[in-house]
Amino acid sequence: MQVSKRACICVLSCFSPFLVIYSQVYVGGQVRGEDGVPVLGASVLLYNDSLLTPPMVTCGTTQKDGKFRIDTKRDKQPYWLVVRSIGYKDYIREIISGREDLDIVLRQDNTMLSEVVVKGFYSGVKVSGDTIKFDTKHFSNGFENSVADLIAGLPGVNVRENGSVLYGGDVVNKLLVDGKDLFTKDAGGYVLKNMAAEIVDGAEIIKNYKEGNIDDRFSQKDQLALNIKTKGLAKISGRANLNY
Repeated sequence: MQVSKRACICVLSCFSPFLVIYSQVYVGGQVRGEDGVPVLGASVLLYNDSLLTPPMVTCGTTQKDGKFRIDTKRDKQPYWLVVRSIGYKDYIREIISGREDLDIVLRQDNTMLSEVVVKGFYSGVKVSGDTIKFDTKHFSNGFENSVADLIAGLPGVNVRENGSVLYGGDVVNKLLVDGKDLFTKDAGGYVLKNMAAEIVDGAEIIKNYKEGNIDDRFSQKDQLALNIKTKGLAKISGRANLNY
C-alpha cells in the first residue's frame, strides 16, 4: 500500500508541471468603462509588435460580463494587446502571455468635430458567436497558388506540410466548402493544397461544429471546422475520399 502511494505521488509530480504550464498559456481579464460597467462585444486583438503590424496573432471578443480569454499556446511570450469598442478610445499596451487577469478600463471618446470622416480600423476578422470569419482578400499578398497558401496567412492559422490545418494550436477536424461536408479527413489536406486560391471568397473557423442527425449522439461531438467560401466558380458535389 505504501508503494502504491509513492507511485501515485510520482505520477502526479511528473504530470503537474505540464498541467500548470498549459493552464497558464492564455491572456484573459475583464473590460469595463470608466463607470465600472462591463463592456460587451469589445474586440480584443493580439499583435507581435508595437506597430500592430498585420497579420494579428489571434483575436477574441468580450462576453456579457466584459470578460475575455484568448489562448496563446506560447507561455511568457510578449504581445501587444489592443482593445477596441465603439464610443471608447483604443486601449493599447504590451503584455506577457500567461495566467494574467487584466483589469482594462476603456475611456470614453468624447471628441467633437465640425466634420467627421470615419476611416475606422479594419482587421479583416469578424467574430460571431463560435464562428470566426476571415476576409481572405485582406490577408492575401497576391502570390498564393493554392487554398493552403492563402489560409496559411490568416491570423492564428497554421498549415502543416501534409495540408492539415491548426487553429490556435488545435487541429481542425472538418473541412467544409460553402458549408457542405464533402471531404473525408484524409482527403482534406490534399484538397487544400490543390484547390486554386483564386476561387476563394472568404474563410471561417467554426469552433463548435456539429454534424449528423440530432438523434445521433455519437456524431454530435464538438469539432473544429474550417469552412472555405468560394466565389461560386466551383461546382462541387458528392463526397470525396483520398482513395478515389
